[in-house]
Amino acid sequence: MTPSSISLSLVIAAASTTLAQDVVSHFNETAEGWTSFVCNCGGNYGPTLSTNPYTWQPGAGYDGQPGYLQATDPYGNCNFFSAPPSFTGNRSIYLGGRLDFALRSNVVDWTSDDVVVIVSSGAPVLVRAIGVPAPVNTWVSYSIPLAADGNWRVATKTGAAATTTQVSAALTNITALRISGEYGSTAPAEIVGLDGVRLSRACSAADVGSQGGIAGPDHILDNNDFIVYIDYFFAGNPLADLGRQGGIAPGDDTFDNNDFIVFIDLFFDGCG
Repeated sequence: MTPSSISLSLVIAAASTTLAQDVVSHFNETAEGWTSFVCNCGGNYGPTLSTNPYTWQPGAGYDGQPGYLQATDPYGNCNFFSAPPSFTGNRSIYLGGRLDFALRSNVVDWTSDDVVVIVSSGAPVLVRAIGVPAPVNTWVSYSIPLAADGNWRVATKTGAAATTTQVSAALTNITALRISGEYGSTAPAEIVGLDGVRLSRACSAADVGSQGGIAGPDHILDNNDFIVYIDYFFAGNPLADLGRQGGIAPGDDTFDNNDFIVFIDLFFDGCG
């Protein structure tokens, strides 16, 4: 099967666009409303013992850009990064999507409270173990599915696996989203950084590329997806056979403009 000529003007125009549908904290200039939440360790991580604002740090963060959050733990209790209102409320459209972020810590000798916690009104507290950010003093990225994958637990880190109904209910009315900053066994022990927090929806079939134009989805629709799709197209990869006559799905075992039309439609459909 030989690829037909394609309209590169459509590709160039669309590839220059990144769909801005995610909730993101880059911390490039401020702490963006994130606060410190301190509670008793273990259980469902409540009630509140204290809350404090975080100080924004101007140094290079996970993405190499200026700015990230940093917490020096002065407590013998559990310290969390607590999200601002932009991450709470009805986030049901993110069911099946992901929560991404990066952490860095100077000590990782406490593994009991390495969790993300979602607190909701009218739904069980969801707790998920994420692992400590090792090695020390190194940014470690996390990509957490917002789905009933067996790792979200009800009420505690070792509770029953959350069902799809429970995850969906939790996302419908989030009152708190918390990311652990507790990785040291003594206080004050750890200095923990947080950067690049992103709440993203499940993406369409156009999510085929990741950073650097490498094949594989990354839950972000951007130029990398076009780079990989074009490679697929000219290699005759079946993953590029998306359209048929009239620019509609599904594929027809022929590589031509119709495949690009469907791909572009999927790209601009976005995530969700």
